[in-house]
Amino acid sequence: MDVLGDLEELPDAESDEDDEPEQASRHERTPIETSHRSASGWDIDPHTPVADNDHPDPFSKPPPISGPLTPAKTIPHLTSFRSCTSSLVSSLGTISEQTQVTGAATTEAGRKIRALKNKIGTWRIELDNAELSRLKVERWEAGIPEGDGDVPQSPVIPRRIDGRKLVAEHLRLFEISVAEATRKTQLIMAM
Repeated sequence: MDVLGDLEELPDAESDEDDEPEQASRHERTPIETSHRSASGWDIDPHTPVADNDHPDPFSKPPPISGPLTPAKTIPHLTSFRSCTSSLVSSLGTISEQTQVTGAATTEAGRKIRALKNKIGTWRIELDNAELSRLKVERWEAGIPEGDGDVPQSPVIPRRIDGRKLVAEHLRLFEISVAEATRKTQLIMAM
């Protein structure tokens, strides 16, 4: 594959001197005008056609160049380019600031959402524990012995504990222990 052999020949250096006026006309530049279309109208309703001049161009167009390029003729174009560049830098700075503010707000909102999620999780655990305690109390009051886990065992004999009988039993045992202590104290004093 000889790629270089397929290329066109370059014109001779002597013929360049003859083509100077032709080269000058080749370097003349005309500004390219493009129509700026806003996608926002299309985003709202894709079936409506977008007008060509929805938004006017905020930048002034540089004067067209006529004749050969010279430094004096390029100054207005460079000035226009400089103003466009400074406007772009200003816009990018504003966008950067807004992005930072939005990022900070998003971070703060995420932190608050995580805190709320943790709080709701804590409440859920407390509610589950309260429900479990309520079930244990109901089982104890019904006379159902505690099992391993939430699987209820077959009830022995559902009975309700009478608190008066329980207190009377404790009171009788206490009276017996006090009477025995009194008897032992009197024996020690009698000696």
